[in-house]
Amino acid sequence: IELLARAMVAAERPSDALTVWRRLAEAAGEDRATLAVAARGEADVLLATDQLDEALMAYARAEDVAPDPATRGWARIGRSHVLMERGDTDAALRLLAEARDSPDIEVVLQAHILGAQVHLRTEAWEDAFAMLEGVTASGMGAGWDATLVENRCAALAGLDRLPEAREEWKALVDRWPEDDEARLPAWLGLADLATASGDTSAARQLVQTAMEATDDPGYIARAEDLMRLLGP
Repeated sequence: IELLARAMVAAERPSDALTVWRRLAEAAGEDRATLAVAARGEADVLLATDQLDEALMAYARAEDVAPDPATRGWARIGRSHVLMERGDTDAALRLLAEARDSPDIEVVLQAHILGAQVHLRTEAWEDAFAMLEGVTASGMGAGWDATLVENRCAALAGLDRLPEAREEWKALVDRWPEDDEARLPAWLGLADLATASGDTSAARQLVQTAMEATDDPGYIARAEDLMRLLGP
């Protein structure tokens, strides 16, 4: 049932996904792990479809029944995300501070990243950078590393520290020279910085490099948007 629900989400059929997650909860009985998975899955769909009040309640259910610290931490991060979307910055940051005490390293890193995103939303660049300063994704894979760097670079760009942001992106590629999860966002991030610096030729070349290296629709769409911004 869980796999079916995730397939519905991937197929952009949120109402069907909600139905399946709720059926999973009904079938779970008193199995707390399954109940937490079902509640969090339901909450993720509700958040994605802007049903924020319902999402907040579903994440709270997931946190209440979670049988382990990692599951509890992810539910808490979900609640924080909803609060961020509702504009309740202080409450979101309080929950994320709690999540950063989790024994699960992925929960901790995501709590740092989402905390930075809360500050980025309000253009509190210094606070966003401070949230990520000294944080690493060592041993956690290219995707985590790229997400961390992307948010740190957004803070640096907001602070008009473009050379430092550029070095962050280049260092990411150096760490993951063959991994598209790192190379593609780095090339597009460097293109953004080149555009901000007025170097449209370098920006166009970086975007073209990214487009030629992937068939991922998300990256291609972002690259095409950048090309349109750069003009003919």
